Amino acid sequence: MKMLTSFLLLLILGCAETDSFNTSKTEVSLRLIGHRLLLAAGDTSSRVPPLKKVSRDIYELRFDNQISINPDTLVALSESQHELERPFVVKVKSCLAEDIVYAIAIDESGQKSIIPCKGRLLPKDCYFVEFEFQPKEKASWIGNFYFILGLLGFPIFLFLICLLRRKNKTSETHIRIGNFLFDQKNDRLILARQYIELTNKEAQILSIFAEAPNQIIDRNIIQKAVWEDEGVIVGRSLDVYISKLRKKLSPDTSISLTNVHGKGYKLLVK
Repeated sequence: MKMLTSFLLLLILGCAETDSFNTSKTEVSLRLIGHRLLLAAGDTSSRVPPLKKVSRDIYELRFDNQISINPDTLVALSESQHELERPFVVKVKSCLAEDIVYAIAIDESGQKSIIPCKGRLLPKDCYFVEFEFQPKEKASWIGNFYFILGLLGFPIFLFLICLLRRKNKTSETHIRIGNFLFDQKNDRLILARQYIELTNKEAQILSIFAEAPNQIIDRNIIQKAVWEDEGVIVGRSLDVYISKLRKKLSPDTSISLTNVHGKGYKLLVK
């Protein structure tokens, strides 16, 4: 979890650094447009003032002196700045009334750009240029949100899968016997977080009873299943192990291991 948190933090910081870098590239490109507009107007001495960021998606480029703007030049400069995120709108406004005296819309592909009134020179006056970009912050943050949510959800999904597998695995190796949980894999009984260890033979015998609770199990069947591989069966061995199992099962009064005379044994589970 700590590694995941660190990764998400790096991801968020990386996104923030990318946004900051893109903003810087945009500002450089817009100031370059201002510089070339001044050159096209024959002004080689005036400085290009800093950009004014009106909002997240709107920038203003103002000039120290009056300027004459050729729409054809503005269109060419706007279309040539491929670093700018598209689409965007360029508006030339008068300084006093802030009326729009000229505007163009640059499309993503450039084929559907709206470019009116080319060839009509704007007389020398006080203008400023406004660049308005299509809002993408919301969409970007929604995308990042779902991406981060997916990253958070994936380890949770893996955790649930592992938990389900563990549960299934546990259910395969653990059998409920009364209040006991019989851990077949580790040869032990579990009762209220207490472990009662079983010998291998005790576990084998209990497994036979657990598969058929409340049923009489013939002693010959038990002896054959548990001692057949050893080749030698000692008559009293089964009785000894049954006695040991009774003692280990005694903490739970809801179950009992009884002897059915002449037939075998029965694990009674209430």
